[in-house]
Amino acid sequence: MTEPCAAYIEIGGALTPKARTDLAGAIYDDRAGFEWGSYADEADALVEIDRAAKAGETLTIYDGEANYGNIPSVQEVCEEHGLHWRHHYDSSYEWTATTKVSVGRDLIAEVDTDSSDGLMVALDDIKKAHAIGPEAVAKLIADAEPARAALPPLTRAPRKRRAAA
Repeated sequence: MTEPCAAYIEIGGALTPKARTDLAGAIYDDRAGFEWGSYADEADALVEIDRAAKAGETLTIYDGEANYGNIPSVQEVCEEHGLHWRHHYDSSYEWTATTKVSVGRDLIAEVDTDSSDGLMVALDDIKKAHAIGPEAVAKLIADAEPARAALPPLTRAPRKRRAAA
């Protein structure tokens, strides 16, 4: 059974040569692309990965029909290679839109968002924090901040030098 919905992953961090080729293959495997409704083959993916790294930008990958909001091969590469990544998927009949921020396999933040990636906080949570006082409101904001923080740009990891024999 499938539940397609729109999703994207924004990627940053140091990219090793192996991570670069693994990421290009994963983009192709997941039938994802660099614009909504587009699909990239491995050669096009390598060009776009290199462009983002050279420009010092994050790389954003889109899938308009991601099964349950997942772009699994790309997510696996990010986890495996310790990349910084923000994963957003739209709502469905079964769940609300969500944004997750991770470094490798470590989940840093997970928040409910709207389909435009705007942060959503339950009204009851806001009322409770307001009733407690400014410290509780500050904590509510601080808990959500990592989901909105900028990711580091995609860069090429320095090549390891071989030890002299």
